[in-house]
Amino acid sequence: MPELENLKKKFLVNKGEYEKEKLPTLIEKALAYCKVDNESGTVTIENSKLKNADKIKLVLVARFLANKLDAKISASVNANELTVSTGVTDKDVVYARMSELIKQRVCFKKNDGYELYPYQASLVLDKLSLRYNEDQNAK
Repeated sequence: MPELENLKKKFLVNKGEYEKEKLPTLIEKALAYCKVDNESGTVTIENSKLKNADKIKLVLVARFLANKLDAKISASVNANELTVSTGVTDKDVVYARMSELIKQRVCFKKNDGYELYPYQASLVLDKLSLRYNEDQNAK
């Protein structure tokens, strides 16, 4: 029975505490690619080799994480903010990528912006790490 009790403690967690435990790891992963302005919430992408779709996903993740650190930074990102943060100037491209990401259940539409599904943060960052790993090792 002690084994079952140990498993119970590991498996049944307080959601808030669990998120706090995971947050530092996610932020460390995100730091390899971007930073967030603490006033405007603008995301600065530091790897110019990222594809447009990856830049957009990264901005969603960065704003999600920034909101966890500072509630005054919205987790929601609108098309204008995506354009500024990603450098993708054609809003039709931004809207097309967002439509794809909604269909893939990476994010959802919220009022006039888009927000990341929380479970996607780790998945997106892990995929970026796999896709661009050689580039990061070269730094």
